[in-house]
Amino acid sequence: MTEEKTNVKVQTPDTPEVLKRLNRILTHCGAPTTDGALTFGSMLAPEFVSADTEKGVFVMSYKRKDWERNNRGELHGGIILSMFDHSMGAVAVSASPTGDAMTVDMQASFIRPFTADEYYIEVQLMSSGKTLSRLRSVARDGEGRLLATSNGTYAVFDPSKRK
Repeated sequence: MTEEKTNVKVQTPDTPEVLKRLNRILTHCGAPTTDGALTFGSMLAPEFVSADTEKGVFVMSYKRKDWERNNRGELHGGIILSMFDHSMGAVAVSASPTGDAMTVDMQASFIRPFTADEYYIEVQLMSSGKTLSRLRSVARDGEGRLLATSNGTYAVFDPSKRK
């Protein structure tokens, strides 16, 4: 996404509120539960890096942990998909008019092995409506090399009406 020009303008409701929600979500994801148990989000431990709200682009970072490696010493594919889902989901929830969203569909393309110690997931909110949000993201290492791409669709829903 940083290599490609786009004319997409995403209108997010009350941009400062979206950034507050995103920070709250990432802080919550990085915390253990009240009984001290780890959550998957706390094990991934995402960190907010930057946002360009005019372009609808948000960047999160993830540090590699030993348990995330496969038998070749590379980051496991399931962890990579989880980082994409976690990052796009946080942005979708943050931009949602109801304050909640869930994954409907996600695709990923792996380009290079993830062998670095830190990764950056850049998420672009392509559209955000009453019922669906569409996002795309790229993963890069600390040297800026493109490692993988992903697209996701997230359903917007009202948590108070969830059965």
